[in-house]
Amino acid sequence: MRFDSQTILSIGIWAGCLGLLAAPVNLRGSGAPDWAGDENTTHQVFRFTTPATTTGPETAANPYGDPVAVITVSEPVGVGWQDPNNPFALSGVSEDGAWDLGPGGSIALTIPYVPPELPATGVERLDIYARVVAYQNPMALPQVDVPGLELEEIEETIVLLQPDVIGRYMEIQWTARAADLVADSFTLLLQATSQGGLVDSVEIHTRFHPAAEPPVGFSAWAEALYPEVTDPAARAFGADPDGSGIPNGLKYYLGLDRAATGPALRCEGMEANRLLFSHRNKSGETPDAAGSYQWSTDLTQWHEGGGEADGLTVEFDFPEEGLHPAMEGRQLVAALAEPELPSRLHVRLRVTKTEEGS
Repeated sequence: MRFDSQTILSIGIWAGCLGLLAAPVNLRGSGAPDWAGDENTTHQVFRFTTPATTTGPETAANPYGDPVAVITVSEPVGVGWQDPNNPFALSGVSEDGAWDLGPGGSIALTIPYVPPELPATGVERLDIYARVVAYQNPMALPQVDVPGLELEEIEETIVLLQPDVIGRYMEIQWTARAADLVADSFTLLLQATSQGGLVDSVEIHTRFHPAAEPPVGFSAWAEALYPEVTDPAARAFGADPDGSGIPNGLKYYLGLDRAATGPALRCEGMEANRLLFSHRNKSGETPDAAGSYQWSTDLTQWHEGGGEADGLTVEFDFPEEGLHPAMEGRQLVAALAEPELPSRLHVRLRVTKTEEGS
């Protein structure tokens, strides 16, 4: 915000008179979430004590990276950095510097919140707590947002910190939660309105909640998939409590969800002496289950790949040719028959329970 010389002189006189009535009080740091300092948390305070438009925090406890603030001032209306050596500047509650952003100006604060070795997909939820000290009247308070995140449980409380003759310093206490995270940092944006905005300081706390470890082993998987099923027989490896046509063991091995229905194998065609079929790509580790392809000409006698019966041998492999968009997410398998493809050839994926990991 810009003032003419007469207005500036008036502000200086009023501020001097106010100083006789109420000395400035620095209330920054007077509040924090109850989880501040716990495991998986960060804390950073930006006081903007220099005119640098890209700056780090004055104090920080962030083991995951370097927080940074980028200040964008709306020119030519925005005054810019408020120098505490200027007696007419609005340099903050502690008079150590502030940013007059002008209409539409902003401060973007990028905060790492998770260890680089832990992907964001390993985070179930992120808690954000921000305290923004800003000047109100004639400027408006800035709007707080975190672009790119689906925010939940947003709460904002505005507290009077320090009045003066013209306006007042206010504290915005802003909290939110986010899930479905895809990056290891986020950007908290303070956006000035058309009335301009003056920001004195920003304090940010974060806490991430690690995602629960996926169940290991068939028993843990079945318990998680069927929490309401108490009959052990219905949770057995060969059981099909939903009547989906796909037994539990096969769902477990392929990583299918509860809604999956049969058949698990899909015929993709025949060519020369090959039968092509597919199934969903195997996802996840199954330490207590093993799978193998088998073939038969009569649905009675089943043979492993490479096995011979009545002069016929069938091998299984994974061709890449012939893939098309419909195969995305599926594993193509070829049953290669020698010396030729018989009139009837049946294939199956056999999954057996092992002891490892159970």
